[in-house]
Amino acid sequence: FIAFCKHTGIDATFILGPYNQRFMANSRPESVAPFKETTDRIRAILEAEGVTYVDATDISNTSGAFNDYQHHSSYGAYLIYQKLKPLVK
Repeated sequence: FIAFCKHTGIDATFILGPYNQRFMANSRPESVAPFKETTDRIRAILEAEGVTYVDATDISNTSGAFNDYQHHSSYGAYLIYQKLKPLVK
């Protein structure tokens, strides 16, 4: 996808979103490390490719950021919005 954007001149901004770390730690603790590793690998690709991205992974362990195991709550959406707001002109 990054190569396609570069090839076609699309100036994309990628979002490295949060994962529900609190849920995983309580229900399947063994799944936290693989999610963190995958997120780290994606971040490394974004940095190596020199693309603009917003890192919202610090929200992963925020209480109230998710409605359930997967979906952001209004609060979680607000936290992500706060990270995106400076990019909107």
